[in-house]
Amino acid sequence: MIPLFKPVYNTEKILAELRSVFDTGWTGLGGKTAEFEKVIADYIGARYCVSLNSCTSALHLAVKSLKLSPGSKVLTTPLTFVSTNHAILYEGLTPVFCDVEKTTGVIDPMLVFDYCVKNSVSAIMVVHYGGYSCDMDSINSIRDTNEIPVIEDCAHAFGSKYQGKYIGSGNNIYCFSFQAVKNLSMGDGGALVTNDESLNTEIRKLRWMGIDRSSFDRSTSSGYAWEYTIDRLGYKYYMNDISATIGLCNLELVASQNARRKQIADYYRDNLKAELPIYSNDRESSYHIYPVFTKNRNEKMVQLNSNGILCGMHYALNCDFNIYKEYERINDCKNARWFADHEITLPMSPTLTDSEVEKVVEVFNK
Repeated sequence: MIPLFKPVYNTEKILAELRSVFDTGWTGLGGKTAEFEKVIADYIGARYCVSLNSCTSALHLAVKSLKLSPGSKVLTTPLTFVSTNHAILYEGLTPVFCDVEKTTGVIDPMLVFDYCVKNSVSAIMVVHYGGYSCDMDSINSIRDTNEIPVIEDCAHAFGSKYQGKYIGSGNNIYCFSFQAVKNLSMGDGGALVTNDESLNTEIRKLRWMGIDRSSFDRSTSSGYAWEYTIDRLGYKYYMNDISATIGLCNLELVASQNARRKQIADYYRDNLKAELPIYSNDRESSYHIYPVFTKNRNEKMVQLNSNGILCGMHYALNCDFNIYKEYERINDCKNARWFADHEITLPMSPTLTDSEVEKVVEVFNK
């Protein structure tokens, strides 16, 4: 079978590095986690990276850090994995589902602008669908004019660029995923990236039960300092040194794997008989997903699967789930619905051979 997603691991290096970690006897939140945070921040071009156990945790803490009043409106997208919008509900806030651009799947900035002018909005949540960046100049202009904080769900976007800079290097709150099939995989994990020193301090407390100093920080060569303080409710959301070690080793592969993903996407673009997204030249996608659209999507999926090609669709609209049906929908989410009804996710693993990519196209075009 040709897989839909297949992560690549720097196996031999990972095993060697993990042996060293195990030999230290410290596998929790420790030195390797701190090293991972510095390396990721430097890679992206941000001041701070707070590592976490998932992107869901990052999204939750990002929303929580805004300290919004219960019921406050958060403008968001229906075309995403539910973690994005669950994070809004976790804090007792009200999601307002904004429609997306028809083929890119990213939130429509004109609809965001129109809604913000006419309504009270407390925050904006955007998702870089498939690794393709939203129009952040427009979104950030709305942010500045209306003093509305912006959270960027970057679960698909590690290694993506907007106007030549890595996503995560600006002045919003950025949430990344390192889950099993993401472009930087460590089995599971996430991170919140920021340039705000006070936010960095706050998230570090929240990720470890509200404790002001981690166990690793309280460990010294001369013994263990048991004293610490807690001044807020926190969570057990931190990353561990095992995951961080895997992430550090796999980071070496990200650039080449993303380049291979682009090659596959380019071949699809040039050879598929299907409607395809139109991408702006000022953005470089990580190509976690390259959406393809066809009228007979379900039949195509059966056809591909029966020929040994696994495929999928991303995503069922969040606003259609029972838990979200009561919430407002801008433009009735018409473009998002078209997207969800026609999108098919074809194999994008960097492990695919040229002949496998050619087979996908041949079977799809039949």
